[in-house]
Amino acid sequence: MSIYSYSRISDLETSLDSEQLDAILEPELLSINTYCLSQNWVISEEVKDTNCNWSLKFSKRENGKNLMGRLQQGDILLSSRLERVVSSSQEAVELIIKLRNKKTQLHIVDLGGDIT
Repeated sequence: MSIYSYSRISDLETSLDSEQLDAILEPELLSINTYCLSQNWVISEEVKDTNCNWSLKFSKRENGKNLMGRLQQGDILLSSRLERVVSSSQEAVELIIKLRNKKTQLHIVDLGGDIT
């Protein structure tokens, strides 16, 4: 089982200076690490897509597409917030179906854990 933390950083967020961006991302990283500790998990790999248009689908982002191809049965995709992974509720439904078919899980910290 591999655990992948994933985060999309928008083109707008990328335009912020490093202190402003850190102020946004540090609490999210802390929530991910706290969640992992509560589950006795160690993150296998951190995956980020940066400078993304907010409406670009997970499957169209370079690292999102690559990660979907690598996910195997039993793997976990973890993010602090759902909007770091998907752009719309329709995309969320589509992604959850794909992950279920792969027998992988999507854990969103802000939503309390596994949403698949």
